[in-house]
Amino acid sequence: MYPNLFSVTEPPAQNLKNIRVREPTAENPQNTNFKTAQAYTWAIDKMLQALSDTLQPYKAIVGQVASIVTIGQFFSGAFICRDIYRRGDPGEVPATPFVGGIIIGSLMLQHGLLLNDPAMLQVNVFAILLNVLYTIFYYWYARDKYGDVLKPFAIGALILAVVLGYAQVEDPEVLPYRYGLLVTVLMLALLASPLLNVKEIIAKKDASSIPFALTFMGTIVTFLWLVYGIILMNEFMIFQNVVGFSLCLIQLVLILKYPGPDVEVDKMLQALSSILLPYKTLIGQSASIVSMGHFFSGVFVCRNIYRMGSTGQIPVTPFLGGIVISILMLIQGLLLKDRAMLQTNIFAIVLNVGYMSFYYLYAKDKYRDVLKPLGIAALIIGAVVGYTQVEDPEVLPNRYGMLLFLTMLTLIGSPLFNLRKIIETKDASSIPFTLPFMGFAMTLLSGVCTPSY
Repeated sequence: MYPNLFSVTEPPAQNLKNIRVREPTAENPQNTNFKTAQAYTWAIDKMLQALSDTLQPYKAIVGQVASIVTIGQFFSGAFICRDIYRRGDPGEVPATPFVGGIIIGSLMLQHGLLLNDPAMLQVNVFAILLNVLYTIFYYWYARDKYGDVLKPFAIGALILAVVLGYAQVEDPEVLPYRYGLLVTVLMLALLASPLLNVKEIIAKKDASSIPFALTFMGTIVTFLWLVYGIILMNEFMIFQNVVGFSLCLIQLVLILKYPGPDVEVDKMLQALSSILLPYKTLIGQSASIVSMGHFFSGVFVCRNIYRMGSTGQIPVTPFLGGIVISILMLIQGLLLKDRAMLQTNIFAIVLNVGYMSFYYLYAKDKYRDVLKPLGIAALIIGAVVGYTQVEDPEVLPNRYGMLLFLTMLTLIGSPLFNLRKIIETKDASSIPFTLPFMGFAMTLLSGVCTPSY
């Protein structure tokens, strides 16, 4: 519902590895803090670059999906208004999302004028009109019209006047960037505003003051623009959306944990389904493409192994686990007589066999690192296949599906078995970055698909 600025505010490009923290001095030529920070930022830059290379073929579709979902986010206020209408009053929901939408939309409109961007002008005029309608509707049902609407609106108008005044006196050469940065800070403050009452929410175990539809759509929007920022390798866009996504995700967790006495999660999901239904096909296609892209993320793990000349701290688990899960999914496809599942998992098995063969070539201890885990995996597959032969055929598909689900969760959670060692050594290089990130993106998009069905 808020106008999205996380896709348009771009400062001069900077490289993360050029960030300097407490450079070495004559008194301390071996400044460990500096070296640690330099190595850390260099590693992040490398990981993001690898991820950007992975996602590059999907740049156009990610941008298209992000734009469409952003527009859809504007209409999430309609579901808040629907709930207000059904209750007969706003309840615990504040007017901040609507009033804030008007203020941020007005500021972004000015930003569009500074950048001479017609698309920004059209989008934000539309956003302002929608939020004005939402605010009028809220005002109609508000019990304390001054405290709930007029006072927040006056504060917002004051902030708007101050920022627009600043735009008149700032140096025109630096104004677009600094103005965009200022609006970004205000936008993040607006996103974080529901968390000002987090102590009260936890104490009462009631997060009904946080609008579910708006928060969920904000989570999806910021994640999509984060992925797009990584594709573009725009550090500023990445930072904006990491913060925005984190804020929305925290609020989403609070809503699901403390939905309130009068709120049912099923109703919230039904409302979400109504929002997402028009984008069912597009989101489904995106999930499928990202899933296929996830198969190829092993290429970047192999590339790192090739550059290092050894497997280093990277275990064979992702590749071997990929083979095991794909074989089990292949069996599931046979049980369900699903041709698409059969084709996809045969493809995944072939890829992961290739990855594991490459890993075997560079493994120092081939027995311990590859052959021993392979033997254990063969025993697991044999046991599961044996189970399918003795189980009642009527209940087999459901029970086998549950068994497969538990096996997948175990594989996904396997890198965390060494969590204590990772924390003690401050080294998470044993976890391949591209695999969990692509897995997270695939899981999120699949989760978004689910309510629309």
